[in-house]
Amino acid sequence: MKVSIQRLREIVQEEQDKLAKTPKEAAKAVPEVDADEMGTALEQHLDFMKVLKIKEVRAIRRANRLREQRRKISKRINELKK
Repeated sequence: MKVSIQRLREIVQEEQDKLAKTPKEAAKAVPEVDADEMGTALEQHLDFMKVLKIKEVRAIRRANRLREQRRKISKRINELKK
């Protein structure tokens, strides 16, 4: 889809008009949220991070086991070739 220069300028101007012009206007545009809601959201994010850390540790252990098995198999193959 081709856009003319004039239409592009109009689109940019429309988007600029949508944006808040001052920090006070921006602050008014942000909806207020109760602190307890934010606290639970933060708590959920932290819990999720803990779960990801546990999964990461398991994945690393599994990768190490697989790497060790691959090393052993490579040794056997090399011994059989000789």
